[in-house]
Amino acid sequence: MKTSKLLSVALSVLIALAVLTGSIAVPLLCRSFYYAHIGPMRLEEYGLSREEIKTAYNQMMDFCLGRRENFAAGVLAFSQSGADHFADVRGLFLLDLRVLMAALTAMQIILARFLSIQVSDTLRISFESIPVILAGMWLGPIPGAIVAVVADFLGTILSGYGTWFPPLVLGPLSVGILSGVSTKYIFRSPLAETRDTWKVAVIVVTVGILNSFVFGLIGSTMYSILVAGNTTAFPVLMWTNLIQRLATKPLTIAVNAVAVTIVNRAVYKPVVRQILSRA
Repeated sequence: MKTSKLLSVALSVLIALAVLTGSIAVPLLCRSFYYAHIGPMRLEEYGLSREEIKTAYNQMMDFCLGRRENFAAGVLAFSQSGADHFADVRGLFLLDLRVLMAALTAMQIILARFLSIQVSDTLRISFESIPVILAGMWLGPIPGAIVAVVADFLGTILSGYGTWFPPLVLGPLSVGILSGVSTKYIFRSPLAETRDTWKVAVIVVTVGILNSFVFGLIGSTMYSILVAGNTTAFPVLMWTNLIQRLATKPLTIAVNAVAVTIVNRAVYKPVVRQILSRA
């Protein structure tokens, strides 16, 4: 009981930390939202073209997010003190993103290793994909992949499951990468509006199917034979694994879709409304 309470408290703190840092991270990473305000704010009336404004903004944000070493702002002139100011901003932005990634990683470990049900060598019921999906959606495919791999590796060590089995990480890895690619490059939206609910559902269901019935199915079957010592023939064990997953994974995927939609909207929409009110 004491352990359960401690895990609940830890998860609550991590969720609050993820919401706080995510509120900052999402608008920083969603540049298309700022592009949409170039016209309404009449920025081109100050003598710069739309492309020059976008270039200046992109170079400034690339520096603040650690994607370039030297500060630049397109055709805009700046002083050394101005560059020094953005160097301080860079430190704060990168700290926020690192804290968010750490919080999502810790949440994934708790959900996967301590608040899950291990049905058999090949099947575990949990909602560990939620933090990885959010990491991909909020931060992009690379941070999503990092959260997936780090959480899987550390979770294996902390839970005492034994040897880390790399093929098992292919499922979470695909979740982090595809969530980020879908949000940033296919839908090109933070997916925080009611009309975007179907897009979130498509992302979660797609990555859930790939994770549960492709990478997870094959990886867990290999783990059972190669690591756990199961002597059942691979095809027979995989079919048994598939039947077990068909009984539980669809509900898990549906819950993931609902949870991701609620959390994403709760974190992003208040930030969007605040920015809109200033536009």
